[in-house]
Amino acid sequence: MSHILETLGVSKLRLRGRLSEFNGFDRFFASLEDANLSLADGDYVPEAGRLNAILLPEGIYIYSFDLAAFVHTDALDQIGARADHYLKLDGIDDFVTFDAITNSNIARFDTGHAGWAVGFTIVEYTSGDNLYMNVITNGANRVMFRRGGNHMHIRFSSDGTSGSGSNTHHALSAGDRVLIQSEASSGRVQFWVNGQMKTNTETDSWSDTTDDVVHIGDGSGFGEYADFGIDNMVIMDGSTFTAADRTEYFDSQELPASTAYYANLTDLLLLDGDGTTTEANGEKAVINGDVTNGTAASFVEVPTE
Repeated sequence: MSHILETLGVSKLRLRGRLSEFNGFDRFFASLEDANLSLADGDYVPEAGRLNAILLPEGIYIYSFDLAAFVHTDALDQIGARADHYLKLDGIDDFVTFDAITNSNIARFDTGHAGWAVGFTIVEYTSGDNLYMNVITNGANRVMFRRGGNHMHIRFSSDGTSGSGSNTHHALSAGDRVLIQSEASSGRVQFWVNGQMKTNTETDSWSDTTDDVVHIGDGSGFGEYADFGIDNMVIMDGSTFTAADRTEYFDSQELPASTAYYANLTDLLLLDGDGTTTEANGEKAVINGDVTNGTAASFVEVPTE
């Protein structure tokens, strides 16, 4: 298609839709990799203040200046339906500290705990270095994602050398909705993505070494600081999502505060920021946190076009 456009001497592709509708695209690429290469070497230069749309076999992508990347329109629709801003952790030293979760069950892995669930939507994600990134930590216990390859690896580790891992065979990307849930009765941890359970991992042989402070993305000790953007974090501490909760969580395009399962949440963190502080506080005022080493600019506007 790109060769056809060059031969015709035109710079844009306009496709006729219904009636007088036309859809315009700057370029057609065979793959997202080709589009990124074209971007890197200056062959394609997005213009601020206009819709920079390209056509790929997988669908329509739009260049986001906020994310400095091409984003599929499905991801923009899913993300934009949930929040105006999201939290971007820089992968260097940023992490969230929730210091108000007293005697938390979150990140406990023994069969005696009361269960917990943490969910969020991924807005931005970097893969490729094969390192373990800390997502949730509490005391010595941690839930980790492995970045790289054709799959994501989730690992539950208490000391960096022992633990349990499970191959999810799923490469996380912007727009994915994630739910990590620990079942009280079995001590197993489930990893759900977009409504599908990707892993169900045994953890009940571990010791219960926790404290009262829950972190998101903390790379101190073992593991790496998280390098991703997330929004609308839902937390259940002391209970887990029912099957009905999970169905609505993954199917609903509404903000979590508008859903039936909102009443069952311990708290909902929109991660919108207020433009002046680094506070990350829950809508129910049960869980309050702060972005350690971050700034007010850590809360980034979700692109809508």
